[in-house]
Amino acid sequence: MTQPRLFTGVSKNNNFHEALRQAIATAKQTLTTDFVTWKLSFVSGQDGGFILEETLRVGILASPPSLQQEVAEEAYFEMTDGFMNPSPFIIALRDPDKIKHARNIVSGKEILAQHVLGTIVKETAAYNPGWSYHFDPDSIEFFELAAEVCDASIQYVEDNLDEAGGAFLPDCTWCPWSSTLVSEVFPA
Repeated sequence: MTQPRLFTGVSKNNNFHEALRQAIATAKQTLTTDFVTWKLSFVSGQDGGFILEETLRVGILASPPSLQQEVAEEAYFEMTDGFMNPSPFIIALRDPDKIKHARNIVSGKEILAQHVLGTIVKETAAYNPGWSYHFDPDSIEFFELAAEVCDASIQYVEDNLDEAGGAFLPDCTWCPWSSTLVSEVFPA
């Protein structure tokens, strides 16, 4: 793998995800690749959850993925639901066709079936810290439209996890309507 380089994203609205997406996009453009391996380097303008500066800056160390990562049996992606969440929500995929589809979502090539649907498992996964649940990697599908009965935000599922599987998210099937993948990540 090549030596990681520092890339910075900026948000005048103090939006962490906006600044992070900008840093990742700059890394992809500079490194001329659709996928990058990245690790958060710094966040400036924030201290203890309070914004101290008018502009939020996010720095990442990024490099093109190694060949080994490109052919990995499992790939990880950060999912957003359009709401500000305290921690990134990470999904794992094992199926090569689904991994390719997910990479097309991240690169902007897939614009229709970009929402995530699957079965939740009520336990923490090492690759998805900060959440008490995760998607079963083998259950994940991508959709354009789905039934309302499985729609809920990431945080709402966390807050009501004990009720999931009954009237709330029957069979633990979850399909956040506003979900999409924002980047491929490579957990340590």
